[in-house]
Amino acid sequence: MAIVQKQAFNIYTTMLVISLSALVIASVLLWLELSSYGSFPAWNVPRMR
Repeated sequence: MAIVQKQAFNIYTTMLVISLSALVIASVLLWLELSSYGSFPAWNVPRMR
């Protein structure tokens, strides 16, 4: 009986890594965009009269 070595990465693992990295990059970019508007929470603004 020959020992068959399992593949390390297949297409689904590659797609999972790509989507995880895209989510991380998008989260960092969103955080950078929101931090340019000032401190949180952004909805505490003075009322206009």
